[in-house]
This record gives sequence, structure tokens and C-alpha cells, in this order.
Amino acid sequence: MRRKALLFLACSLLGGVIALFFASSATYHLGALRFSARLRPGLGRTVLEFPPVGTVEARTHLVPFDLVLTLENVDLDQVQRLLGTSQARQVVLAGLKEGGRRIAAHFFLRSFALAALGGAWGASWLYRSWKERARGAAVASVAYLILATVAAASFDLKAFQNPSYTGILKGAPWVLGMAQTAWQRLDILGGEIKLFTQNVREAMEKANALAPLPRLQDDLKVLHVSDLHNNSLGLSFVGQIIESFAPDLIVDTGDLTDFGTPLEEGILAKLPSLKIPYYVVLGNHDSPVVAEELRRLAGVHLLDGWSEVKGLTIVGQSDPGSLSRDIKPASPEAVLAQVTDLSAVLQQKSQPPFLLAVHDPRVGEQFMGVVPVVLVGHTHRAEVTLKAGSVMINAGTTGGAGVRGLQGKEEVPLTAALLYVDTSTPSLDAVDIIRLYPRQGKFELSRTTLRGSLES
Repeated sequence: MRRKALLFLACSLLGGVIALFFASSATYHLGALRFSARLRPGLGRTVLEFPPVGTVEARTHLVPFDLVLTLENVDLDQVQRLLGTSQARQVVLAGLKEGGRRIAAHFFLRSFALAALGGAWGASWLYRSWKERARGAAVASVAYLILATVAAASFDLKAFQNPSYTGILKGAPWVLGMAQTAWQRLDILGGEIKLFTQNVREAMEKANALAPLPRLQDDLKVLHVSDLHNNSLGLSFVGQIIESFAPDLIVDTGDLTDFGTPLEEGILAKLPSLKIPYYVVLGNHDSPVVAEELRRLAGVHLLDGWSEVKGLTIVGQSDPGSLSRDIKPASPEAVLAQVTDLSAVLQQKSQPPFLLAVHDPRVGEQFMGVVPVVLVGHTHRAEVTLKAGSVMINAGTTGGAGVRGLQGKEEVPLTAALLYVDTSTPSLDAVDIIRLYPRQGKFELSRTTLRGSLES
């Protein structure tokens, strides 16, 4: 009997899920906007789609489905007509809020009805009577109500302070700006929608002038790259980031080459063409030959000790492996020796630097809690780690691990990190991890917002 009841329960729930996820899509008009809303199995994300620019998403709730909102059309004439005066703008915003509530209520009731119908359909796989179908509808309805209640109770729109973006890289600043500021400053939504719909190309050209967050508008932008491994595609990737985000300087944490040979000097000669101050610490795959070549290049600076760069204090030191042509990672003894040497360098000043650049994370980890921001590479894994009041940022591999990245079945993405620094404190406001998958032709960007919590 229990087995039969469990089977009935499973069929009712499965029928509700199928109906909900395959028939939940609905189109709505909200003022001048037309968009579709749908549910899909997922990890509790809200996904905002802006064709053709890209998609931005964030983990906003605790139930295993995603809410997907797709902008389909905007009546530009209506936008211009309604947003003509500041008074009209307030009326429009009030209408957007009220209309949003009605749409949310309609979507909830529609989904509830779909879950009930799906539950009845699932029960019909086992029973033909209307009574059993009604029971199946009740089972699916109750399950939906529980999930919807949990989703509403746990829903956190502020999760869009740490979003993930996929799409055209040049559109990332604009799309992130719209997604992040909409929950804070609804009054700018109309203006950004207007910009988007006038001309997508024009919107992308103007994207660089739109700050992803209000506070980031005047921040110093530091592009962190690492482990190019003699891959010219990596430099093209850096060029695209420069075009889209206009960083003020670049910090490279090493392994520009694979073997540190004169044959690999070609990629080094391209660095001045980036036309942005380029600061480097060498990695274990580099060599004295690489160091010598870098010193000849205009606009390229080999970090060795303390530096003052655009209002930031930076300490950098190359990997011990770069002192020879041996490309093996540093031994534990060499790591300890470098930590000891760097500790002595830091003690030269009364205050620690704001930023430390080294190649090996094993070295960088020893200065967490001492230096606010630590930049590393070597592992080819892009990540942001918070510990003891410091943040360690690994840019991963901007060259996609070089030739080795092409040898595996799974694609190794080209990665970089973009830091937003408030130089008045100084403090780190946010970090973007940017990934390019060349085989798939796809960009991804994920943001960690720190809001100046790390101060020197």
C-alpha cells in the first residue's frame, strides 16, 4: 500500500513539474516593455536576458528552479512620450511598480494552475477516476505553494550585486549596470532602456561610459592577467577587455612564455601595443632572457620591490624559478625563502602596500591578513578568495594554458580579473572574473562586490 501511495505521489509531482516547466512561459506588457517570463529547473537563479547583448544572472532564492525574464521589445515612442518630464517619470515609475505587482500575481496564479493541472495529469497515469485526479492536483498544488513560499521568503534581489554575465563582452558594462542598479535606482531604468532600444550598436559604443555600479564610476581599474604562456590569442583577449572596460593599468603575475627562450620574444614585443602601463612579475616558466627583453620595452615595468602606481602602493617580486631556465615550480624551501625575503621588503615601510603581486599562490597565502590585495597566478584557476581581511585574486590563465590548453578534451578558458579600486582610501570595491571560451565563442563574467571592506 505504501509503495502504491509513493508511486502516486511521484507521478503527481512529476506531472506538475513537467507542466510547470514546459508550459509556464508567458508574455507580459509593463508600460513600454514587452517581456516573457518562464520557470526552468535550476539552482535558484534569476536570469535576465537582453538579446542580443547578453544574459546576466544571480542566485536569488533557495528552491531548485530558475526564473527567466527575457526582454522582447520596447515601444521607444512610448518611452520618449512618457519620460519627457520629471513629473511624468514619477507617474511611469509608479505604474511600473503597480504593474509589476499585478504581473507577479498573475504569473504566480498561472503557475499554480499549471502545477494543479500537471498533478491531475500525472495521477491519470495510474488512475482514471476524477477523484484520484483531484488528489493528484492537490498534491502538486501543495508542493508548488511550499516551493513558492520558500522562494518568496528567501528571494534576495541584492544578489545582483554579485552577478554572472554571458554574452558580447563589449555589452557587459551596460547589461551589468542595468541589472545591478535597477533594484537600487529604478529611476534610471527608463533612460537605459531608451539607450538600448535606440540602437544596439550605439548602446555598445556608449557602454564604456556607463559604470557597472554607481560607486565604480570614478574607481581606478586594474586589469590582472597571468599565465599567457606564449599564446597570442591571450593578448587579443586582453585587447578586447581594454576596448570594453578601459582599464588604467595592467598587472601580470608571470609565465608570459612557456620555456623562457629567445624564440618566444615575439609575444613580449606586442605588449607596448596595448598602450596601457604594463607591470610584470615573472613566473617559473620565464627566465633571465625574458627579464632582459622586458626591460627594453617602452611602457612595460618589471616589478621588483616597492612601486607607486597611480596612487597605489604595490610590491612585486618575480618567482625564484625565473632566475634560471628550469621551468619547475618552486620547491617548498624556495617558497619559504621568497616569503622571508618579501617579509623583509615589507618591513622597509611603516605601512604595508595596498597590493602584492607574486606568481605562486603558496607565497601569496602567507601575506593574507597583512596586505589588503594579493595577486597571484600559476594554478590556471581563476578565483577570488577572502581571508583575514585580505583578498587574494588569481587571474587563472589569460593564455588558456598555452599549447597545453589545446591538448585536453575540455576547453581551458582564457581568463583575467578586473579590479575596481577606490584610490582615496584605498579600498577594493569589486572584482570581475572574465572568461573566454574560444571554441564555443562565449564570454562569461562573474562579479564579486566588496564595497570597500578591504582597506589598508
